[in-house]
Parts: sequence; C-alpha cells; structure tokens
Amino acid sequence: MARRAFWQAWRRLGGPRMAVVPPTAEWALPDGYAYDPATDTVRHADGTVLDDPSDYFAIDYIYIVPATPGADIRALTAAGVVPEGQMEVLVLGDDLATVQGAHAVELDGDWYDVVEIAHAPAGVGKGQGWARVRLQRRS
Repeated sequence: MARRAFWQAWRRLGGPRMAVVPPTAEWALPDGYAYDPATDTVRHADGTVLDDPSDYFAIDYIYIVPATPGADIRALTAAGVVPEGQMEVLVLGDDLATVQGAHAVELDGDWYDVVEIAHAPAGVGKGQGWARVRLQRRS
C-alpha cells in the first residue's frame, strides 16, 4: 500500500528523480589522483586538479517524491536549530542503500549532502515502502 501511494504521488508530480554520486571509494580515478575533501576536488599528487571527475564514476538516478517540510522542520529552521537550505524527499526503500552511501546528490541543479534518513511510514520494515531523506544544500 505504501509503495502504491509513492508511485501515485510520483506520477502526479511528473516523475521527479535525483542523481546520486557514489562514495569516493567506488570512483575509478586515474593513477596518482585522489579525492581531496578539504577542497571537494580530485587532485593529482603534483597538485593538478582533475577537471571533470564525473568521467570516473557512474551516477545512479533514483525516483523521488519531494516532501513538503513538516511543521517540525519549519519550526526548527525558524528557531535556527536546523540550517536553511535543507529539504526532504521521499525515496523507495529499495533505494536506501544507494542514498545512504552517497557522496552527494544533485536535485534541480543544486548539490546536497544526505544528513538524515527516517524510515516511514511507521510499522513498515526496512527496504519496504519508502523513507524520508533530509538533504542539506552544499555551500
């Protein structure tokens, strides 16, 4: 039933999807290059920056349903507890492993980090139904 509700919402919203960049350990970088988290770039040992690291990993595209922010998120944002630039999406339980290990995700041209995953609806087991994922826009 939860999966059916997800698919109905997904179709009504025009079939949105999100690009998921795999963890850096899965990237097949050329010899001498490594990911530098301090600068969010891929660098060679000699300091050369790799222009387009996306040539060295495969992006996964998963189906999503954008979630309207709940009253709790709006209240926490207004209080300054939750930073602005956060949003929530719903993903199928089958896609949780992909999202949990993500280096980053791209949605509507903006890049985000996954900051929290909450299984929903209550009583639905892991990998079934769908889950709510909170994203934080990268600066």
